[in-house]
Amino acid sequence: MDVQVRQILLRSLQEEENFGQKRIKQLSHFLLVYIQKQLKSENPDIRDFAQAQKWTALVYTAPFQATQ
Repeated sequence: MDVQVRQILLRSLQEEENFGQKRIKQLSHFLLVYIQKQLKSENPDIRDFAQAQKWTALVYTAPFQATQ
């Protein structure tokens, strides 16, 4: 996804009264659970994509861990 589009969507989600930062953390946690199987895939392309998704989710759920 284009970085600028992603930022606009995230900003809109954060500003939405019914969602906000709590919902972003929930979605990030869901993504972490969802990609667990893909991180162990024999296909390196699938593993690489899952790893990128993991880093993205960690930024919101565990920023300190993401920087490690």
